[in-house]
Amino acid sequence: MLVTTEAIILRSRKQGDTSKIVSVYTRDYGLVDLIAKGAREMKSKFGSSLEPFNCAKVTFYKKEGKDLYLLSSAESAITLRNLQSDLEHIEAATKVVELLLRSQHHEESNVELYEHVKRTLALMSEAKEAASVVPILYAYYLRYIHLAGFAMRFENDSALGGGDLYFDIESGEVIHLENSSGFHSERIHKITPEVLAVLKHIERNGITGASSLRVSEVARHILDGLFRSYLAMHIEGMQHNRTKSSKVFSAMGK
Repeated sequence: MLVTTEAIILRSRKQGDTSKIVSVYTRDYGLVDLIAKGAREMKSKFGSSLEPFNCAKVTFYKKEGKDLYLLSSAESAITLRNLQSDLEHIEAATKVVELLLRSQHHEESNVELYEHVKRTLALMSEAKEAASVVPILYAYYLRYIHLAGFAMRFENDSALGGGDLYFDIESGEVIHLENSSGFHSERIHKITPEVLAVLKHIERNGITGASSLRVSEVARHILDGLFRSYLAMHIEGMQHNRTKSSKVFSAMGK
């Protein structure tokens, strides 16, 4: 059966002398793998449509019982060139697609998630300042985990009292401890008022309002660790998350 759908190009690897196997996240069929014959030839009919992070209209032969489909055609629908403009853009976009690759099962369609991924990458591409893509990534994470059914909760009355602020990655909520000296737990992450303010801002304003945020290096370090631990706690495929280096990822398929 020949089908056509919109897809985000996630990654590709060499196949034989001239072809590629491309992993894509499609609007109608979820995560699928496609073989693009001749994609590495100088005058390939696919052109640059199969570059990582691109949004493309793809047509492929979907055959029952197969887990690799033959790509018939691909045409760029949205070219997100700025995602390759600097290290911050590349790393953020890489983390977006890696979460999909690690967490999504093949051929499980989720149109709402697809549109969220597409919107995230488009906003990252539009962000002229490298610092703007980081809060967009955090907004992507927050919406993703909400769609997955284990949303974080920040409006916890107990967090308004005294003591140090913490986030419990198992229960998904903010807590505070009056006497935290010497306290340690892998499920409890210490956060700062700035971190909590960033998370609440994103929760209120969504991904569109995230790019206006400026996050300090200290808060970024805490948020990166918090999301990494939270995703590992709640998503099976994230337990051994080792993000590909941007250099390796940007070279994929070349």
